[in-house]
Amino acid sequence: MKVYKVEFKQFVDFLIENGCYDKFVTNLKLNSIFTNIEDIQNSEQDGRQYIACAFVWNGVPEGREYWEALDFRWCATVVNEIGVRGERK
Repeated sequence: MKVYKVEFKQFVDFLIENGCYDKFVTNLKLNSIFTNIEDIQNSEQDGRQYIACAFVWNGVPEGREYWEALDFRWCATVVNEIGVRGERK
């Protein structure tokens, strides 16, 4: 099983480029086991899971569909840009 380690700056840049950095950070503070975005960086999460495991999508202002679409886009970015370089642990 591949483990995708992502440079965290790439993840933050993705959030900013998609106009959701502030929303992501707000939802982390309100509805997550993480207290801030740096906690995700310090976790052992597979890079593809940064959005999926950040907080519960139901009940947030943007809704499940919003975060599901972003998660899909993020996973595709990770696999397409990082996955081609092989497994990184």
